Amino acid sequence: MDPEVVRELFAYGRWAGARIFDAAARLTPAQFTTTEGIQNAGRGSIRDTLRHLVGAQIGWVSWLSGSMSAEAGRARGRALQQTEFPDAASLRAAWEEAEAEARDFVDGVTVAELERVATLPGPGGRAVDLRHGELLIHVANHGTQHRAEAAALLTAFGQSPGDLDFLFYLLARGAPAGG
Repeated sequence: MDPEVVRELFAYGRWAGARIFDAAARLTPAQFTTTEGIQNAGRGSIRDTLRHLVGAQIGWVSWLSGSMSAEAGRARGRALQQTEFPDAASLRAAWEEAEAEARDFVDGVTVAELERVATLPGPGGRAVDLRHGELLIHVANHGTQHRAEAAALLTAFGQSPGDLDFLFYLLARGAPAGG
């Protein structure tokens, strides 16, 4: 597995996440925390959807970085509580910290580390072997899912984050023609 692909997916997630948090900053406190009128989208409120996104990334990156080092078996990080994030700014600060840790980790990851295999509990309690690179792609893709849910909720409040497609990330970062 190519470490550059993993790095690119995480860079895309940072770009798209910034757009989501920019839009969330424009919400009222009530809009940020409400679950009224929200059905089957994300984790309930915009706050809780974004809190889940941040918490999952912290957990996976913490566990994977620990399992690739002398700290093997390190816990997946602490659970983030609703009360820690009364507003979008406080949650964005946690996201920025999580993104910095993820960047530090993925910027240094090697092919050998991405090929390492982890055994995890799968559906029905059956053990599943997955490469660390596959798990990092899962983390990036998981973020895409929850950013999309948050984008739908933000749009319902008149605060669309705009286009979040990977293509728009490439254009924003100045992708070279043909590359």
